Amino acid sequence: VCRWCEYDLRCPDKTDIALLVLTPDTFTERVFRFAADQLLWSGVRRILFVLNRADCLRGEDLRRRMAETLRAEVKEKVLGYIKKSYGIDSWEERTAVKKLDGIRVILLSAYDALDAREEGDRKLEEKSGILLLERELMRIFNEEQERIRRRIAQAEVQISVNRGRQ
Repeated sequence: VCRWCEYDLRCPDKTDIALLVLTPDTFTERVFRFAADQLLWSGVRRILFVLNRADCLRGEDLRRRMAETLRAEVKEKVLGYIKKSYGIDSWEERTAVKKLDGIRVILLSAYDALDAREEGDRKLEEKSGILLLERELMRIFNEEQERIRRRIAQAEVQISVNRGRQ
């Protein structure tokens, strides 16, 4: 278990996605600074926030509004940190704005997901957020796979062109 106050985490270069699993009490300014720094200075192209303990939020409408609020707050606080650190209309701000559009916040109840899987309860499994998280990860993996396929195809074309020049 990581506590933001104890560790200074960094994503390695060329990280495709940073998956941050947090609880409401760990959603702090330090997390926003971490997100801003990773968006700007590492190879992270996407950040996915998973907010666990969603079972504390009763009602689908409340959960939906919470996810929207957190997403807006992430964007606002990350941009605020970047503007404060690097200035308004800086390269850093423009870069972050582009990447922030891809930030997702998923609410999850790990306890409900576990109970649902053990009991075979599809309704509870859907409510837990685990299926949404799985779908989002599959979407990201499929996008990455397609991106890699395109790069391979481009490389093959370039090799053919180079051979034709010889």
